[in-house]
Amino acid sequence: MLPSLGQPTMLPLTTLFGTLSYRVLMCSGIAVAALFFVFYGMTQLRDGPFIRPHPVFWRAVQAISVIYLMFLIYIFFQNLNDARKLVAFIDPALGVPLQERAYADDCRLKWSSIYQQLDVFVAAHTFGWFGKALILRDEWLCWIVSVMFEVMEYSLQHQLPNFAECWWDHWILDVLICNWLGIWAGMKTCKYLAMKTYNWRSIRDIPGMSGKMRRTFGQFTPHSWVSFDWAAAKSFKGYCVVLIVTIFVTVPLRSYSLVPGKRNECLLSQISPMDPAGTFH
Repeated sequence: MLPSLGQPTMLPLTTLFGTLSYRVLMCSGIAVAALFFVFYGMTQLRDGPFIRPHPVFWRAVQAISVIYLMFLIYIFFQNLNDARKLVAFIDPALGVPLQERAYADDCRLKWSSIYQQLDVFVAAHTFGWFGKALILRDEWLCWIVSVMFEVMEYSLQHQLPNFAECWWDHWILDVLICNWLGIWAGMKTCKYLAMKTYNWRSIRDIPGMSGKMRRTFGQFTPHSWVSFDWAAAKSFKGYCVVLIVTIFVTVPLRSYSLVPGKRNECLLSQISPMDPAGTFH
């Protein structure tokens, strides 16, 4: 008999899958239920703006996001102690107080001090701004947000001790190196994937009358353009594809071009589609 939910226990339980603890059973049930919802979302959710590598992949991402959002909503209605117990129940390694790390102990501009500041947050800055650049798609706005976040770190040092950083950590390591690399890579990715870029500035801030006119008329153009490169001369495969397309487009025209005038057109109009001659055509 399973124990009541009000008094969870870690004693082993004999189930269809063998002798398992109550925590393992609960986590396994939640995981399988979540997996079922993900598979349901892969077949029933709507397609989003992304189609590569496959729309099904992005439906799965959307389903996982919905599950995560529902979990956060549930956590929101719990007190701090119960929320910590819940995450510790799912993973015993969680719910343990983290040790705060100081980033402003040695602000001398030398290699040993810089090396001590290199941690996982360096990669987090870079990849984080790579993702933000893909979302905002405006280098001008990305730089504003990047600088403003460092200003917020200055203003919130009294509440969050790990926001206390050296000046070169704020402006050189974070803004000019990590954030710049992420923004640059994100904008290059947008250009490579032919993604539509955004201009978040007001039309009054666009310099010149020609720029304002282009922005105005651009509002009535298609949302996105699909570019395609046949690459006919870049590879033998591309040449063969273009040749096959050319043949299949031009061969049906032979019936109208071999005989001048309307003689052949009248002849074809009298051939039944079920006739072998019409089928061949």
